[in-house]
Amino acid sequence: MRAKPIRIAYKHKWLFFALVVSLVPVLLQGVISSVIAGNSLQEEVLQHQQTALKQISMRVDSNVGRLDQISLMLGAHPAIVKAYEQGISMENLEGTKALFETLQHAIATSDMPINVSLVLTSFNTVYSHHSGLNRQIEFPYDEIVKRTKEFTSSGSFKIPPNTFGNQKDLLVVRPIPMNASVFHGLLITHLNTDRLQETIEQMDLPGNREIILVDDRNQFIAGGSTKSGGKPLASPEKKIASILDHQSVSGDLPELVSIEGEDYMVSYIKSAVSGWTYIATSPAKELTHKSDEIVRLSWLIMLTMCIIWAVIAIIGSNRLFSPIQRLFLTIAGKDGREHYGDPIRALDSYMHHMQDTNDTLLNRLNEQMPAMKRQFLQQLVEGELSVRAIEQQEESLLGELRDNWFYVGLVEVDQMLLFKQQYNEGDRLQIMNTLSKVLEEISESICPLTVFSPKHGRLVFLAGTEEATPDRLHRLRDIGHELQSRVSQDYSFTVSVVISTARERATSIHRSYEEVLSYLDYRLVSGTSLVITPENLSETSRLTTRHIVKAEADIVSSVEQGDFETAKQKLGEIVHHVAASLTSSEVILGLFAHLLGELDHVVQEYGEDLDSLLETDTLKMLYSIPSLQGIHQWMSNQVMDSIRAHMEAHLRPKHKKVVAQTMLTIRESDESGLSLLSIAEQHGVSQRTLSKWFKQETGENLGDFWIRSRMEKAKEWLLHSDMPVKEIAERLGYTTLQNFSRIFKQTTGVAPSYFRAQIQDKDSES
Repeated sequence: MRAKPIRIAYKHKWLFFALVVSLVPVLLQGVISSVIAGNSLQEEVLQHQQTALKQISMRVDSNVGRLDQISLMLGAHPAIVKAYEQGISMENLEGTKALFETLQHAIATSDMPINVSLVLTSFNTVYSHHSGLNRQIEFPYDEIVKRTKEFTSSGSFKIPPNTFGNQKDLLVVRPIPMNASVFHGLLITHLNTDRLQETIEQMDLPGNREIILVDDRNQFIAGGSTKSGGKPLASPEKKIASILDHQSVSGDLPELVSIEGEDYMVSYIKSAVSGWTYIATSPAKELTHKSDEIVRLSWLIMLTMCIIWAVIAIIGSNRLFSPIQRLFLTIAGKDGREHYGDPIRALDSYMHHMQDTNDTLLNRLNEQMPAMKRQFLQQLVEGELSVRAIEQQEESLLGELRDNWFYVGLVEVDQMLLFKQQYNEGDRLQIMNTLSKVLEEISESICPLTVFSPKHGRLVFLAGTEEATPDRLHRLRDIGHELQSRVSQDYSFTVSVVISTARERATSIHRSYEEVLSYLDYRLVSGTSLVITPENLSETSRLTTRHIVKAEADIVSSVEQGDFETAKQKLGEIVHHVAASLTSSEVILGLFAHLLGELDHVVQEYGEDLDSLLETDTLKMLYSIPSLQGIHQWMSNQVMDSIRAHMEAHLRPKHKKVVAQTMLTIRESDESGLSLLSIAEQHGVSQRTLSKWFKQETGENLGDFWIRSRMEKAKEWLLHSDMPVKEIAERLGYTTLQNFSRIFKQTTGVAPSYFRAQIQDKDSES
């Protein structure tokens, strides 16, 4: 069984993100700062040691240079030269005295604690200002003499301290006489290493630093520690050996050396004057201690900043989410309190639900939009809409026609009965859809049209224009002729096109539609495949058509009402007018074919058609009758009588059952997608026929009954449920809350919310 995933509230995610964003930079900055500070401290220590070593080197080199100058001065002094030539003895008292005075003066006037020794190799005598006269050249002077013989230069050379046993001084040895190929003795100037130690003691170095001087043979010369006040080091040779053990091939010393288990930072320089190496060491733990203090201080600052930022993040998150929580509770209502712990997730879920609902409604609306548009256009042309309803829906359902003037056109199959005989219902529907697309295609480049089919065999088109001009009417006639040409090429039937007078505003479209319907009747006297406009109708044809059309309408109305005597009388009037005014047999046959088509519509409402009722091809029968009188007798005796017999056989007409089912459907259904058009289509009749039947049976308009039933359902929901008014409007099929509220108030006298409040107040009082 899979473990249920842990769901973290969005608020906590946001808080975590805010903490990460605010704290990580602080932590990184602290870490980087501590590392940089530690490295900077190390560099500073090494640089400070280098500076100290340079100062010591300069001072020591200065002392050595001063000692060499004293040696040079004494080596050139006549008393010194004469002593090497004549020796030191009582026989040469004057020279010896001058020698002593010269040496005494040099030592007394020197700013350094020096000693001077004379080695007279010619006389095997050594004289030292400190130890006096010795008539034997002994150690270490004999070794110095040997080294001087190996020394090829005529200048001086230096002997570091500790070169010979018990030798604590720095010696500067100069052969006498100077610049001679053969020397008679040596002038040795001594510098006590205490002077070097004093130089180290004079350096003010922080911490526990040690300064070590080694000669070119890596022998210890002098050294001191700041911890002991610059006093000499104990056992410096071990430390020197440990440092030199890590010396590279090139002679470089490492920056970090471990001596007896303790790490030291090492800096060094090598003197170009003496060739000595000056080494400074400091315990690494001191540097580490200071670095640790810096790190601790950095982390303390970071911790303080982290606490501050964390407090800011928590307070900011709470202040940010407070309006979001209020927003969600406002949108989701009481149910939203269940998700109060995570309003973002709940709000997201709620918005997704709303989006899905909107998508579903939009899809349903898109699916119903063609039917809604067709219903609107049909109601518009038939005059079933109020001016306000037209203005409210004009932009959404008639948006492509944004003009001030409108033409209404009508395309109808000329011989409907023949059309029905040639094609079944599915083919007829497909043909009309094809003709609608052909008409739109033809008009696209000439004059864009809005086309719909109110009934089988008929198309209605609307054309908008900024200004009514003869040119626009001429273009519409061209569209009609082109459509007729296409129909004649592809089909065996013909169509006629009727175009109305241009009228201003969409509210006048109904008048234009009535006009084209009246013009359509002129086919009865003018033939078929016509393009009819107000301009090409004569007054004579108008009068003849008017009489024939009225008589035909009376015949159909009488048949519908079962008054066949009147129907036969009106049929005789038509025959009389036709005999008096029409001469074309084709027009006469077309007129009676049209009448048969209208009668076929009536018969179909009772579940039958003329061909089945008469058991013959009615059109073929009509065209086979040779005379007008024969047509009159056939229609009066056979057609009318057969229709009467069929209607009388159905004492309870179909429309009574349809009306009863319609009332039941409207009362019991609360689906927003239900419409009068869909109910009519369920019963296989047009909306117009359904409305007529309903009026005949109930005495009430179908639209009024529809509204009254919807308002009764709305009052029931307002009384017995907590359903919001907006949801009630949507379930009853109203596109906007304003339309629903307006109709409800017109029906009940009060607004929906006020109606509910009144009932609730009465209940609370009782």
